[in-house]
Amino acid sequence: MNSEYQTYRLVDFGFQINSDLPVIGYSEMVTNSICISHSHPRAQLLYATTGVMKVVVNNQIWVVNPLQGLWIPGGVEHQVSFQKNVKLYSVFIDPSFTDGLPKTTFSFGISPFLKQLLFKIISFNTVDTVSISEKRIMMVFLDEVTLIQPSITFLPTTNHVRLKNVVQLLLNDVASK
Repeated sequence: MNSEYQTYRLVDFGFQINSDLPVIGYSEMVTNSICISHSHPRAQLLYATTGVMKVVVNNQIWVVNPLQGLWIPGGVEHQVSFQKNVKLYSVFIDPSFTDGLPKTTFSFGISPFLKQLLFKIISFNTVDTVSISEKRIMMVFLDEVTLIQPSITFLPTTNHVRLKNVVQLLLNDVASK
């Protein structure tokens, strides 16, 4: 791992259980940081308009660029590395609204419509409750999430000595051009 990385603080939105807040949006610029391995009850959709994220779940590694989103169901342990400057957008979905949503982690090509819904949700200033119109937008967002399809963009890990070195070289700087 790059020694220049700092530990990124965990954001507590993923841990809030509140069916009055079906979806909580969050955005931030993150630079050379690692969000240590963790899980939370809320499902999460990650997206970045700039930069590259490396996300590790079990024996799979996703390198997520600005053309993709990453879906992580609630309760799934994951670690996220933000290489260089990443403009992070994330939504956390309450467990009471995850019926019909994907049950496995995967990256996907993010549609312009889903992106705009994501940006709109992040613009809401939700603390405890949402307005009727905000909730309708959240429901459309959840409908769109049911339509996402996995893309084949993960890097499997290995314990094979020679292959492990190659995988490590690729992981050391996934944001390089």
